[in-house]
Amino acid sequence: MSKQNLQAFYKVFRTDLSLQKQLDGIADEYMYAEKAVEIGRDRGFEFTAADVKAALAEPEAFLEGSIAAELGDYELEAIAGGTLTKCSSDNLGSGAG
Repeated sequence: MSKQNLQAFYKVFRTDLSLQKQLDGIADEYMYAEKAVEIGRDRGFEFTAADVKAALAEPEAFLEGSIAAELGDYELEAIAGGTLTKCSSDNLGSGAG
C-alpha cells in the first residue's frame, strides 16, 4: 500500500512547485527521504523513508504500472538518471543526490 501512496504523492509532487521547492537542494538521501515522508504525511499520503529510497534507487520499478505511461522520454530519462527532484510539468531536473 505504501508504494501506491508514494506513487500517488509523486503524481501530485511533480506538478506542484511549492512541494518541489521544499525538497529542492537536499542532497543527502536520508534527509531527502525523511522530508518527503513528512511532506507526504502532511497531505495524507502514508509511505516510509525506505519507500522513497527504494524509488530513488530503482525508479523504473517504482514507475512500473503507475505513471510511466504519462511521462515523456525526457522525464523517464531524467528519472532513470537518478534526478527525481525539482520537477515541473515540463521536465525533471536534478537534485536528488
